[in-house]
Amino acid sequence: MTDTTLTPGRLWKRMTAEQRHRAALAFWQDENAADDQVQAVLLISKQKKFRPKTVVALDEERKARHLASLPALPDAIAARVLVLYHLAEQRR
Repeated sequence: MTDTTLTPGRLWKRMTAEQRHRAALAFWQDENAADDQVQAVLLISKQKKFRPKTVVALDEERKARHLASLPALPDAIAARVLVLYHLAEQRR
């Protein structure tokens, strides 16, 4: 029996590259997501083999591109990204 529960991480994997990019940009632009942003910096650093200091120094667009390029995100970060994406898209 397979588990077909749609988790935030699985939803992230199903998103298009454009959706991921817009979601990641909304994530980096939110000033209330600082704790999750720190976790995302560490994740990007590990996956891309960058120093965390290097990732922190990047502009929002570059951070968004790096985050969007990750094939998988932990559910906690994915959930925050998806909520912020939804809210940003509703404001349009």
